[in-house]
Amino acid sequence: MDIFRCESCSGGVCVQKIKSDAFLKLYFSDKKQVIAKGRCTPNLQLLQIKGKVTRKFNIKQYDSYNWLTGCTHSNRLFCLLFCNNKSVWKDTGYIDIHNFGTAAKKHEQSEKHLEASFKYHTFGKYRIETRLNSQIQIDIDRHNAKVDRNRNIFQRLIDIVCFLGTQELAFRGHDESASSSNKGNYLEMVNLLAKYDGVLENYLQSSTSSFTGLSNRIQNDLISSVASVMIDTIKQQIATTNFVAVMVDETPDVSGKEQLVVVLRYFNESEVYDRFIKYIDDRKSNWIRRSGGGMQYPNRRATQRSYKPSGLF
Repeated sequence: MDIFRCESCSGGVCVQKIKSDAFLKLYFSDKKQVIAKGRCTPNLQLLQIKGKVTRKFNIKQYDSYNWLTGCTHSNRLFCLLFCNNKSVWKDTGYIDIHNFGTAAKKHEQSEKHLEASFKYHTFGKYRIETRLNSQIQIDIDRHNAKVDRNRNIFQRLIDIVCFLGTQELAFRGHDESASSSNKGNYLEMVNLLAKYDGVLENYLQSSTSSFTGLSNRIQNDLISSVASVMIDTIKQQIATTNFVAVMVDETPDVSGKEQLVVVLRYFNESEVYDRFIKYIDDRKSNWIRRSGGGMQYPNRRATQRSYKPSGLF
């Protein structure tokens, strides 16, 4: 007697019965029977109206996802593999037809689904420990390859940031739209390098995620990251030197607004370095004058002596 068959379905395994009998608790022979029967693929009457758009379930979706199964009792879609975690595909069933494609792909790529898929297709054929270790190694190799690719892309973007900063060139353009003939130095430099760099070209053409490294926010983040590394290097050099000269001067910007310029001059490894640190808003200058910028100043009679700042950073 076939205890898992449902007459109202298309001849496959009944989802409701599998859920109630708990597949993991079945005897080995019953598990083999379930796997041999395969999935139930009924033509569900799923209809969803959103605004002026009306969508219904297309039975051809079963061909696109070999793990997809339906239940006529609840009129919902399930994952035949029943991953060992809480999921709408396992517990309550899926009904959002408008977002079906995105949700199905996300579920198909989840770690739990991949593990369940592996167990399903290798049931009774291989030792699970050996196969899992192999799959884990494949996942690790894929992850490492993706990390290496991202690092290579970031290295190119960082080099562009350093080049523009060294040449004192503006990053942004007035019009950065796709139809613009001049999108700004940063974007134009990226596109120029992509012509001769296959790695960068493939990344820009194949990138489907929200991150491409071209937005103004990413540009600002890269600039801040480069500046942070430079400041850390200066800190390390100052920590090993005996004398530091702090030069502070007031200068207006292009709009005529006064601002303080902070420069450090110090001796390190037989060389003298002049390091520009930052501009400080003149509105903060009174606070700096009162507090000394967190530094311990020598007395007025020794203003020409150099000293080490205790709290500039």
